[in-house]
Amino acid sequence: MPKTRKPQERAEILDELLAHRNWTGNELLEQVNQKLQNLDEKPVDMRTLRRDLNYLELKGAPLHRPKKGDMTYSYEYKFSLKDVPLDSDDLRALKQAINILRKVENFQMMDELDLIIGKLANRIHTNVPDNQTIVQFENHTSAKGAQWFNELFDSIREQTTLDILYHSYRHAEPKEHVVHPYLLKEYRNRWWLIGREDKSNKVLTLGLDRIQKVKVSKQKFKFNDLFHPDTFFDKVIGVSMDYDKSPEDITLRVNPVSVRHVESKPIHKCQEPVRMERDGSLVIKLNLIINYELKATILGFGDGIEVLEPLTLRDEIKSILERSHSQYRQT
Repeated sequence: MPKTRKPQERAEILDELLAHRNWTGNELLEQVNQKLQNLDEKPVDMRTLRRDLNYLELKGAPLHRPKKGDMTYSYEYKFSLKDVPLDSDDLRALKQAINILRKVENFQMMDELDLIIGKLANRIHTNVPDNQTIVQFENHTSAKGAQWFNELFDSIREQTTLDILYHSYRHAEPKEHVVHPYLLKEYRNRWWLIGREDKSNKVLTLGLDRIQKVKVSKQKFKFNDLFHPDTFFDKVIGVSMDYDKSPEDITLRVNPVSVRHVESKPIHKCQEPVRMERDGSLVIKLNLIINYELKATILGFGDGIEVLEPLTLRDEIKSILERSHSQYRQT
């Protein structure tokens, strides 16, 4: 579905057009909408175009408007929005973005970002006031292991190999890993380190709350040629996975009560509808690596979701529910 471009983004399109030639109003509107269409954005009407031109002028653009003898829009002299210094509105937007980033617990860059904002504010001789709260995050109890965040963040940035003492839930005793750290990822208020285990040369995922000790390793850092951070988790829910597994086709039946929830908040971005059944149930399809988080998500719906395929997953979910039912019968 096409999206609506923000005025600032449309102004950048206008700025590019007006920098190169004169346009009549209709020509300018046609060109803007053509570029918006190429970006899969909604077209605008003449009224919106005029508002965007007013916005350009507010940013200091030397706009020539149609008048007798020259019925075109153009710049009266060389100008580019890219050369316009930040103003108080820009700084206010930056402060809002930083206030959102501040919600990332222990994010080390906050002091540096605050310093940059202060320098920018001084440069344009303005004091940008704090804004009222617009975005409010759910408050969580501080996650155990957050004390490692800054050290791991620096190690990734500085490409430093680490010796990490880690106590997995599955083992009675902690184990030391030589890790080449590549990525910090948050999932459901827990932080995870994803990197390369030196011994196996495979991807390793460690929960920060299970780390007991971190120190710099003598091993030379190995650059990340195992995965791309932006796409690595595209076929999985959460962070845990068997990296030798391949995605599987998963078919689920969503009961009528849960259909709206699953449609408005998909289980995963790969979710696709298959068919609507007579009783109002919706059959959906996913293509994912089956892992703990996927099973937990399905179980979280209770009787709202039934696994149809694959049969191995259906049998596993069925077995878990039967054991749970048995526990309640005993009490």
